[in-house]
Amino acid sequence: MAGWQCHKQLWLRVHEMDAPELRVDVVLQDRFDQGAEVGALARERFPGGVLIDLPHDDPGRVGATRRLPGGAAGKTPYSSQFCAHHRHARMSAPMQRE
Repeated sequence: MAGWQCHKQLWLRVHEMDAPELRVDVVLQDRFDQGAEVGALARERFPGGVLIDLPHDDPGRVGATRRLPGGAAGKTPYSSQFCAHHRHARMSAPMQRE
């Protein structure tokens, strides 16, 4: 997945695994924590959904989202991931129009 996101990131992961660019600093960790909080709030706001419980960098997330059995039954997918034209997007929970 790193190669799809950024060629430099892929190169660093292979050749310079201790590069400072790959370290999670306080600001980035705070952003990750905020994302986890948004996900928890989405699951609370839209109960009864289906969680895509795979690591954030697992390329299988897109396929798992496509294979969700509950789409037609009104199940909300949590942490779903989509890909189009080599662009990835991840959602905590989709917005539902009333």
